[in-house]
Amino acid sequence: MPSQDLFILNLCNNAINELIKMMKKLFLIAFMLFFELSFAQEKPKNTFDAEAFKAQVEAMANAEKENASKNSTQRSSRSSNIKNAYDRLTDAEKVIVKDLPVPPEIFRTAEEVQAFEEKIKGKNLMTMLNQNQSASITLKAYLINYQSVHQKNVKILKNAEAEKAKFQRENPNINFGEATSRTYISKDDLVYLPLGITSFADEVVSVQRGTSTINFPEKNCLSTPDYIEKTNVKDNLGVYNLGLGGSLVIKFTDNALVDVNGPDLYIFEMGEIEPTNLEISTDGIKWVNVGTISGGVAEVDISKAAKPNEYYYYVRLTDLKTYSTVPGADVDAIAAIGGAMRLSLNAEVLFDSGKSELKSEGIAAVKKLATQLSNVGKATLNISGYTDDIGSDDLNQKLSIARAESVAKVLQQEVGSTNRFILKTKGYGEQNPIAPNNNEENRKKNRRVEVLVSSF
Repeated sequence: MPSQDLFILNLCNNAINELIKMMKKLFLIAFMLFFELSFAQEKPKNTFDAEAFKAQVEAMANAEKENASKNSTQRSSRSSNIKNAYDRLTDAEKVIVKDLPVPPEIFRTAEEVQAFEEKIKGKNLMTMLNQNQSASITLKAYLINYQSVHQKNVKILKNAEAEKAKFQRENPNINFGEATSRTYISKDDLVYLPLGITSFADEVVSVQRGTSTINFPEKNCLSTPDYIEKTNVKDNLGVYNLGLGGSLVIKFTDNALVDVNGPDLYIFEMGEIEPTNLEISTDGIKWVNVGTISGGVAEVDISKAAKPNEYYYYVRLTDLKTYSTVPGADVDAIAAIGGAMRLSLNAEVLFDSGKSELKSEGIAAVKKLATQLSNVGKATLNISGYTDDIGSDDLNQKLSIARAESVAKVLQQEVGSTNRFILKTKGYGEQNPIAPNNNEENRKKNRRVEVLVSSF
């Protein structure tokens, strides 16, 4: 083919390609105009279609989740989405939403939810959407997600009230006051704890690590729930993994586990509970087998294993060797649901050596302890005296009883003669030491008077 003809052919091809591109653009413009005209007929002018945009936001969130970096937090919560959206707002857009507090990544309690909702009370998010029609898709996404967080919070608060009411119906005599109680959020579950933060395990007594590819500190299972789940399980925060065949013994020091109506113990775990054997003990020596917990069951009823009115301070969890991606339960926290409050007074503050009469500073200490009971409803005060191992068993037994009675006398004067409290005293001598009697420092710990506050 002559070069001139080839040139003309290429020129024609280029023209045709440009024409096709132009036709595509014209078709797209025509389609958009048709869509806008249809939308204008179906929707009132200047009204934002929240439902349609909500689906758009969800699609964006899912796309972001798929493309998340390895170290990003793997959370499906709207709070996480809303934080990401807020971080992308311009300074001008942040001024628009300045009166809306940024939600935490995770709400741990219904009380946190309530405090957050109080801050946004009276703020109409849909009105803000309609007033900012020309806002960026990021600002719209932020407001839509914020509305979704609010709706979820309303549901949490409603269910929390129902959970609390149920517990109080089943256990009308367990009441440590509104200022003390908390309702904790565990995944899609809620658990009401009348003792609040005091309900949780305080000390790791022993640990036998099982076979596992990860190694978290055992202290992660203590205190209140605080786990943060990451994309890479090795980066997870706030949990302890038992491992395949591993075991863990924890202790309650400022409270006690006791059988109440309904569930008695709650295991906060990341993911579902893997088959785990549960035991309880009063002294960490003699154990009572409660049974196996697994699947989605995080709450445990100890009624079939526990003795009536017995107080348990130790819990042992043992993995039953079920293979999985990460073998062994991932324990975030352990809480006694209907436990007893345990208050301890050091005998060195209360008494002179070998004496049972309260010193002036001892009387002040007991009066201070009495103020901690101001918000408690009807309860039994079990006052127990303890000594170290110096001296005869008979002398220590008598001394421990006399000291318990001295504390009870002052407590009775402070709480009054109403029917609110029933006081009971008992002396244990050198029994139930909280530390080995092998040096003076430990003996000081063992010389004490404890007040266990429980329901009638």
